Amino acid sequence: MNAATASASDSAEIAGQLMSRDDGTDLDLSSGEVDGALAVRRERIVPAAADRGLELASRRVDYLVSVPGDPGRWFLAAFSTIGAGNPQDDLADALVEWFDALMATFRWSWA
Repeated sequence: MNAATASASDSAEIAGQLMSRDDGTDLDLSSGEVDGALAVRRERIVPAAADRGLELASRRVDYLVSVPGDPGRWFLAAFSTIGAGNPQDDLADALVEWFDALMATFRWSWA
């Protein structure tokens, strides 16, 4: 097995583990690529928690993207919205769509 194969294999294994985690919340999980790098997208509704000062539920979207050439490193881009008071309303949908479009344009740059 060469280094490139090992990197892809390691990243795929980590992505599989991320997608199989069950933390008790209702997750929407998918995998794909962001600028050619393996990525896991997870979306969930986090309920309000008045005891922690969170009066409204929120909708959260995370992109976990493997760093090309370094299978042990991952980049996390996170987004959260309450919409117009309901994390599943039209405003929340539009904002999540905007974040997905932003991530579709993400590019790695090595200085």
